Amino acid sequence: MDPAEEEQIRETEELRAKIVELTETLDAIRSGEVDAIIVGKDEARKIYTLEGADSTYQALIENITKEPSR
Repeated sequence: MDPAEEEQIRETEELRAKIVELTETLDAIRSGEVDAIIVGKDEARKIYTLEGADSTYQALIENITKEPSR
């Protein structure tokens, strides 16, 4: 097998691995296993929470910050 064929096989294997990873990621998002998505790198990162993902946390914080009734 010549080097060009070996390189093509390596690239094909890498692409197949990426497809598996992307498919697993999409399946996790679709099934509700993901609460948020981080987009970007370093200082330019943004966090997007999926609808309802933060509702439990928000309810907890609201209950903690409420003053007790007297």
